[in-house]
Amino acid sequence: MLPDGVARWALVLGLVALMGCGSASGTPTGDLICQGAGVIVGGKVTFVKRLYTPQGLTGERITKPVRYGRVEIVREVDGSVVASTYTDKNGSYCIDVPRTDSFPSVYPRIASLTDPAKFKIAVTSDSGDLYSRPGGALDASQPGNYKRDIPLPLFVTLTGGVDFAFSGAFNIMDVLTIGAEKAVELTGKAPPDTLFGVWVPGTVFGSGTFGTYFGADEQTGTPYINLSGGDGGGPDAGDHDEFDDDVILHEFGHFMAYSFSVDVSPGGTHYLNDNTEDMRLAWSEGWASFFSAAVRRSPVLVNTYGGDPGSPNRGLSYSYDIEGPHADVLTRIGTPLEDYGTYSTSEVAVSSVLWDLFDGSNEPGDVSSDGLKRVWEVMTRIRTVPPPTVTLDTFATYFGDLFGLTNLAKTAELRRIQWFPDKYEDGDDTTDTAPLTTNGEWTCHTLYPVGDVDYMRFTVDVPRPVTVDTFNLSNGADTALQIVDASGAIVVRGDGTRAENDDAVAPHPYEPQRCNRFIPVPQAYMAGPNNGERFASTVAFDAQPGTYFAKVVASRKDPAAGVMGSYGLLVSLGTPY
Repeated sequence: MLPDGVARWALVLGLVALMGCGSASGTPTGDLICQGAGVIVGGKVTFVKRLYTPQGLTGERITKPVRYGRVEIVREVDGSVVASTYTDKNGSYCIDVPRTDSFPSVYPRIASLTDPAKFKIAVTSDSGDLYSRPGGALDASQPGNYKRDIPLPLFVTLTGGVDFAFSGAFNIMDVLTIGAEKAVELTGKAPPDTLFGVWVPGTVFGSGTFGTYFGADEQTGTPYINLSGGDGGGPDAGDHDEFDDDVILHEFGHFMAYSFSVDVSPGGTHYLNDNTEDMRLAWSEGWASFFSAAVRRSPVLVNTYGGDPGSPNRGLSYSYDIEGPHADVLTRIGTPLEDYGTYSTSEVAVSSVLWDLFDGSNEPGDVSSDGLKRVWEVMTRIRTVPPPTVTLDTFATYFGDLFGLTNLAKTAELRRIQWFPDKYEDGDDTTDTAPLTTNGEWTCHTLYPVGDVDYMRFTVDVPRPVTVDTFNLSNGADTALQIVDASGAIVVRGDGTRAENDDAVAPHPYEPQRCNRFIPVPQAYMAGPNNGERFASTVAFDAQPGTYFAKVVASRKDPAAGVMGSYGLLVSLGTPY
């Protein structure tokens, strides 16, 4: 018999060979008892789950079944698999073992791979190896019914006294299974792609796995979720996400979009209090957080740090609530999401708007499955009628086509998202736009609906230089500005160039408290693509006396912006010649 140790439980080597093994099962009766002729092995497989609150891990544990996990019967002499099956929804299994007279000692083990007839999920190390744990050995030369439960411990102590957070792999598998069950509820089928949860605890491999994110192999397209395994200071050190269900389901939300809809996010680092994000990134992250909240039926999302109460750095855990949104425990975010969770360039604002469709009465816990189905119907439409990009603007446009936009627009306005015409658009823009009355007067506009054209009329009395700016852009606005005369022709400057501009070389500086930009942009995010200045436009020209119009449309040049948005417009008349 092999001695107890790493060779018996740490990793199952050879993923491809393991997945190809055949299976046979006995007849389960009740929860743990199997009956049949020959060598029959059965039992229940469980793992230990750590619990948490918005303040972090609590120190409490519960025991849960390992559902749909792969059970193998392994010969001790050479580690070969002689039979295999899968646990049921209660974690129970039964298996007929071929009678073996030579080297008859065998044992069952559970591996972190689900039944592909149910869901295609595997939890592996970064080298592609599955996690496994053995049960008690038995003699396969002696027919009988053998009860072999496999209780997976929370921690396994390695040589040298290092704790390995073993149950973490099976919690990841269980939470991914919950996500897959929601996929079946919404779509009628399990995700077609095999999903790999890649997790490396820092205590075993030194540095662990830093950062949690969804991705797909560039060569094969195989999707995976990389889960942070903390640092090398122990299972209670660093940011380890193996028990953070909120985080795991967020990443599964990305997988849902990958498998059943369209996601064009550029990825990369992102922050909860950044409302200048790439529109595609804000949508992708906001959708994923909403999906996590909807599956758990709670608007609060938690990311734990450190370990149980009393452990170092546990106070770095944080949580936030997309209901408001607000954050009672936000030590690592540092700015109020009530203010910074605004605009469609904020992932928090995106998830908040989606949550309001799910939350029937705008009260915590009062949720509507119909709301989730409506959201998912739009996600499906995005797949069947692909847009050129995917942002919250895309969702709003498709949602409006299916259900009308009035109620959604009211909710969005709470997050300073303006899906409505500006006050100058009661009729034809060229006749109803208010004229400029004072030099330097600014007006506020929305590019709504998609394809909107805004005009601002101004009059020049004597020859003078004129500068027209769009400024304080919000909600992903990317303006393209032209100066046209009363006939609608684009003004031509004296040097023969046309008086038009998309992105200004030196845009008009941000002005707080004007045109929907009531929250100052933190200096850290002034480099963000939608910082209110980057996509602004400026046109300067020498004007002769007459009536002119500043014509503004949404530019489609940069995919980081949206197809709608809000902006201010400013006309400055220079000193007469």
